[in-house]
Amino acid sequence: MRLALLIFALIATPAVARDVEPEQPTYDQPSFERPDTPEPPEPPEPPEPPENEDEDRDPPVVVSPPPKKVSAPGLRCYFDEDGVRKVSFNKLVDPEMYKMGRKFCAKVPYKVMDVSLHCIEKDGKYRVQFSQELHSHKAVKKGQAFCICVFGLD
Repeated sequence: MRLALLIFALIATPAVARDVEPEQPTYDQPSFERPDTPEPPEPPEPPEPPENEDEDRDPPVVVSPPPKKVSAPGLRCYFDEDGVRKVSFNKLVDPEMYKMGRKFCAKVPYKVMDVSLHCIEKDGKYRVQFSQELHSHKAVKKGQAFCICVFGLD
């Protein structure tokens, strides 16, 4: 009996399974209403005139003294607010020499907060002038190499 039902099911399956397409879905067209345009804001009221004439004046302008005239190429190594060592060069240093200056600042000990270096030429003699004594032999050598490159003696 089971065998007969199985055979019947296999024969009847293709007849039951029809290829009927599903109904097409219907779409409703959305409708949008335009929003109302906002009214322009009212103009602000004019400010009241000051009671005293002293309040109407601009604050005084403080004029800083002109910067010192730079006569020798040099640089300055310092720490910024975030604790990162920075280097600033004066106008007489060629941008090609910035790498040598950064090497000098990298060799300066971290306990030295602010140091500057100037390359001085006087009567055909060349000197390196530090703003404070450096106990790092490597920093002094890098500073001398920087000045040699700045003067073009290499």
